[in-house]
Amino acid sequence: MKFIDRKEELKLLNKHRYKGLGVIYGRRRVGKTTLLRKAFEDIDHIYYQAVRLPADIIYREMAKIVGEHLGDPALKSGGVSSIEIILKSLNKSGRRTNLIIDEAGYIMESDPSFTSVMQRFIDKGKRTFGIFLSGSTISIMEREMGEKSPLWGRLDFTLEVPPLKFSHLKEYWDNIPFRQLASYYGCLGGIPYHWEKVKPKSNFFSSIKEAFLTPGAPLYQEIPFLLKEELRETQKYMVVLQAISEGRRRFSKISDFSGIPVQSLSKYLGVLQELRWIKQTLPVGTSRGIRGGLWYINDPLFRFWFKFIMPNRHLIEENISDEVIERIKQQWDTFMGEVYEKIALEITLSLIKKKKMPFVREIGKWWDSSTEMDILGINTGKEWSIAGEVKWGKFTQKDFNNFMMKLNSLPIKRAKDAKILLFSGKGFDLRYDRDILYIKGDKPLKAKYT
Repeated sequence: MKFIDRKEELKLLNKHRYKGLGVIYGRRRVGKTTLLRKAFEDIDHIYYQAVRLPADIIYREMAKIVGEHLGDPALKSGGVSSIEIILKSLNKSGRRTNLIIDEAGYIMESDPSFTSVMQRFIDKGKRTFGIFLSGSTISIMEREMGEKSPLWGRLDFTLEVPPLKFSHLKEYWDNIPFRQLASYYGCLGGIPYHWEKVKPKSNFFSSIKEAFLTPGAPLYQEIPFLLKEELRETQKYMVVLQAISEGRRRFSKISDFSGIPVQSLSKYLGVLQELRWIKQTLPVGTSRGIRGGLWYINDPLFRFWFKFIMPNRHLIEENISDEVIERIKQQWDTFMGEVYEKIALEITLSLIKKKKMPFVREIGKWWDSSTEMDILGINTGKEWSIAGEVKWGKFTQKDFNNFMMKLNSLPIKRAKDAKILLFSGKGFDLRYDRDILYIKGDKPLKAKYT
């Protein structure tokens, strides 16, 4: 698999080679293992990946792997079932190395004393090797970094590995036209594992059919698999995700659709948000509790699956995939509107970083009872410095006039250095203004101003 980006993550891991104690975590399939292998490929290291097994079996397996690496007969014998003995033996050997324990969350589940033993070992002082704990069970990993954890105050670093961005997909699959590449991002998101499962074709929908629309397709069962891996009450979580995917974004609407009482719904939304699968969106510059704002599916693959795969499973199981493809085609432009907004925000943040847009304290969507802005960047609650409108299709003069009416009706004043940007997935059919930045797809447009 082609390794993309992760420059900052590699820099951090390289800084702590041979000496650090760190936690690397992130959602399943995001590329943590690939990152670790890349970071330590050229230096001495011991890699162990845990699975859901009793602790004594896990430690026997780990001891054998460490023993093979050290040439230690006692560890290789299979009789060692203690993380304390493994750590002490490794330190006693004097070997300058790095111990990588992948999916450490499974060990923490199986052995509640794991972090306490690790803490005692760390507190004893000098060691000759680095320890890197990686995990996909985000709730467990975050708990073990918290104030109540024995490891609190002892970690040299924590690193959450986020999904890659649209710009990284562009690097992964070069020479694919923007609208087609954006469509792949719209159904796959930023998880490299999912990119691997798709073969790009000149016809985007043919690729989707191959990847999703047969019972044996590589991504057909991906969402049920992830839900079962992470959750117990999968049916309740599925109905919450379904509600959001169908446009029920407010707390009360999700409760009504799912049948989950409002007093219990916070728990389910909180867990899904913790897993990074959904997000709560508030108007820029505001803050409210979990019952406020709007809820969106944060992960594009989840959004695509619940929108197009789940309601059509009966057809897919009967191998009537052509009918499903037609349904997807009919709704695709509408579906891509939200995806392109996500890409547009990424581009805007990149422009800010490059100092081509003014710095803002906060940026995102903004709305009130009568007006909605796709992108609004503010520095104070009284001034906006960036405003943007996003259209997946053609951006017409009528669209521009409507946008300006919204902009002029904002209860927030325009800052002196304010900039306007307009995004279109297909191009512009309007009069150009020198004071506005026009972006077609993901490229600033060199317009002939009129």
